[in-house]
Amino acid sequence: MGQLTITRRRASTIVTMMNLYQKCSQNVRETLTSLLNFTTKKGVPMAPTSQANYLSALRQGLSTLNIPTQPQEFLSAARAIKKKLERWVRRQAIPMTLTELKRAIRLAKTTELKARLAMTWCLGLRVSDVNHLRRCDVLSCTKKGILVRLRGAKGARPGSESYFRAMPAVGWVAKHVTRYFTELDSSQTMLFPRTSYSKVRDTLKRVNPKLSCHSIRRGAATHLAVQGNSTEFIRKFLGHAQLETTRLYIQPSLVMKDYARRLKNLKTLCA
Repeated sequence: MGQLTITRRRASTIVTMMNLYQKCSQNVRETLTSLLNFTTKKGVPMAPTSQANYLSALRQGLSTLNIPTQPQEFLSAARAIKKKLERWVRRQAIPMTLTELKRAIRLAKTTELKARLAMTWCLGLRVSDVNHLRRCDVLSCTKKGILVRLRGAKGARPGSESYFRAMPAVGWVAKHVTRYFTELDSSQTMLFPRTSYSKVRDTLKRVNPKLSCHSIRRGAATHLAVQGNSTEFIRKFLGHAQLETTRLYIQPSLVMKDYARRLKNLKTLCA
């Protein structure tokens, strides 16, 4: 069966998958084979994360219609999507180090851009998530810390554990955020109206050409792992639904460097 073009709207996911199921003569295996060939409206192959969402929607739709299926029918498709997801996440971006972040903040020309870079790192956000933030989403900004409500962010829904994010107000990086919040104009609606995605990207490229906007989020996750935090804590910090996705964000090479350093210190201790 050839490639199928579908929409990305989540509301029509189950309907789309059930229509596909009927076109395939109600054969689950043929449906899953077609699933792996999905493309977007522009003809671009769909990201593995979207493929995983549609696979989950198909299983939910079949269960809703009381159509009998076996777990083995979904196993091969799930494994193929998982391999694609691992390769896709690894290629997305290299993690940014704290030194590179500080250099990027120094290179930023405006206070708003400095605050956006610092806030993206301290809260482990995607750069696109910050675009939706409004002034009213900053619920608290004191000397102890900052509390932010993530309306419009990916995966952040009211009642979820990632809907509210907190960050300390101390430290060189965090001070850029608190300084910007105290200087905000009362008539301003959006939190960062004059900093675009391209401005963030260009600033990071000046520090390291290999960096991308997603390097900030991956760098924050790797930095927490090097400090010894558990993967479950990092999952909640990033707002991931699955622990496997969080493991892909943590760069093994940087963690192993820290592990080797700790072993060297232990040898000195045991000598």
